[in-house]
Amino acid sequence: MRSSHPFSFLALGIGLLALLIGAWEPITASRSTPQQWGAIYNLSDSNAPSSAPQIAAAPNGDAHVVWEERVDGTPHVFYRCKCGENWSAVEDLGEGEQPDIAVSEDGIVHVVWVNEGGSFSLIQYRRRDADGWSDLESAVPGIAGSLASPVVAARSADEVHLLWTDLTSGRIRHTTRQSGNWTSPENAGSATGREPAAALQSDGVLHLVWSARPSGESNFDVFHIWKGVGTGWGFIRTNLSQRQGIDSRAPAIVVDANDFVHVVWQEASPEFSTIVYVRGALPSSPGFLDRLVPGSLYEVTRRPVALQPDIAVDVTGGRHVVFKGPYGIEY
Repeated sequence: MRSSHPFSFLALGIGLLALLIGAWEPITASRSTPQQWGAIYNLSDSNAPSSAPQIAAAPNGDAHVVWEERVDGTPHVFYRCKCGENWSAVEDLGEGEQPDIAVSEDGIVHVVWVNEGGSFSLIQYRRRDADGWSDLESAVPGIAGSLASPVVAARSADEVHLLWTDLTSGRIRHTTRQSGNWTSPENAGSATGREPAAALQSDGVLHLVWSARPSGESNFDVFHIWKGVGTGWGFIRTNLSQRQGIDSRAPAIVVDANDFVHVVWQEASPEFSTIVYVRGALPSSPGFLDRLVPGSLYEVTRRPVALQPDIAVDVTGGRHVVFKGPYGIEY
């Protein structure tokens, strides 16, 4: 998941996590128990190319999955739910690509994606509650090819955060859905770059990580910034990676039950690839609330190929990382 939220870690805590396979393959899933993984299940079950899967877990343990798939040459966003013991039927949510999904504390499902309309781009949004899917909303308009990598984080139907990359300005942008309306987009503080990922703490603090080239450097680093409830973005962005000569990309973030922040990303050099992990916490001193206090960097794995990681934290505090390895998705 590009975006993780307080309920991402519950999926593993109750023994449910999807194993999602990448572009040009069927979307598949596996159910875990404390002892072993179950059989692989084909979620997309289609002859068309399926890609870009994202998963979110609800407070009750249901698993919600979205992916993109071509229909007569046009990308569409599809959805299924592991609600109870069985998977729901496949649902077509609309034309679009690059989907992301979150489930808020009230069990409402939130989905965003990019829809390229020829001369324009839109980031579109739908939510699913007990009454079914909402009407399609156009949350963010833009010129053709200007919007990318939308991510969503939510605490309720009336508190939905949407972030994306504005390819025209290079900025990470942010808007919030409040009382049924989207606020005017703003810059996410000093965030300039790509590949955003976001997560919410239990008190509503929003965390953002992304990749960018530091001034005067050719390689990417991973940065963090956060936004308090009812306040602006922090003034200081924290460079989490700081690895000279190595590209640090594709960050993923999750907040655990104790409100600790966990981040993973991929790193690559001509010799190797590695997945790097760091845990962080907000400092206790109110005078330093502009920055995350990161712990030590920890290499999860180092091998010829280690890309596109995602992380979940279970209810015991156990950290679980999946990534694309040389032979497929690895754990």
